[in-house]
Amino acid sequence: MKAAWRRYEGPTWLVAASIYGGWIALAAAHGRLPFALALSLAIYLTAWHSSLQHETIHALRNVPRRVKTLLAIPPLGVWFPYEWYRREHLRHHATSELAAPADPESFYHDPERWARMPAPVRAVFLANQTFAGRLIVGPAVQIVRTYAAAWHRIRAGDRAVRRIWSAHLARVAVLAGVLQLCGIDPVWYLAFVAYPAASLGLVRSFAEHRFAASNAERTAVVESRSLLSLLFLNNNLHAVHHAFPALPWYEIPRRYRSDPRACGLATGLAPLRGYRSIVQLWLLRPIDVPVAEAREAVRARVR
Repeated sequence: MKAAWRRYEGPTWLVAASIYGGWIALAAAHGRLPFALALSLAIYLTAWHSSLQHETIHALRNVPRRVKTLLAIPPLGVWFPYEWYRREHLRHHATSELAAPADPESFYHDPERWARMPAPVRAVFLANQTFAGRLIVGPAVQIVRTYAAAWHRIRAGDRAVRRIWSAHLARVAVLAGVLQLCGIDPVWYLAFVAYPAASLGLVRSFAEHRFAASNAERTAVVESRSLLSLLFLNNNLHAVHHAFPALPWYEIPRRYRSDPRACGLATGLAPLRGYRSIVQLWLLRPIDVPVAEAREAVRARVR
């Protein structure tokens, strides 16, 4: 039993049981709980589910891919299909330049495109570079650009993308039906659970990649022992994840403590001391100008 627990990454299955069991119990009993508690738990569980999806992409190495897909595919977060996220996230890991326009998970832009943007659009992207802005407009920016990219591929005749999004819409319809059976308005869930859960997920990614001259210095570590670390399944130690992407989430802290040099942390990029320090540094101040090149010229232009 102990060998099977390690071989099939038992802690991850325990997380999955906690997420789905907790979400179902909460949906059924939400009316008997204080509103603030029920809402907070719903947001946390929904954001935690996105971390589980991330884990199924990289880990659970001895579990068939079809089983991993079934484990991750329920659309609790609503906005994005799991299969689309999987494809784009693997492209993120395969890119030779993180925190660059070619990185599908980057908010950076080419200088020429940035210069052509209308001032209000640039203002939104700059606001998105502050911590407060990332929470408020970050999910909307992510949703708009993802849907635009998907629509472009569908119009170009990409049948695989059409299948992914059609199947996702069908699953979201099932989720909406379940919510209604439990007395929850699906539109209310979308606005007050799914959107805040997406914001909470962006807390993790806010500082994890930044443009630098060396690609090795573009991935950060945020040291945290709070509930956020559990929520992100230790992916806040992001440089470790990029150095060892198949490492299960519960082994990441030990690897970080035992050999930081092997984790790519000998680059001079100082670890960030918790999310409180990130809030203090960048609550209303941009963490960076969202352009991957010509930094000083762009900074002068946006002042």
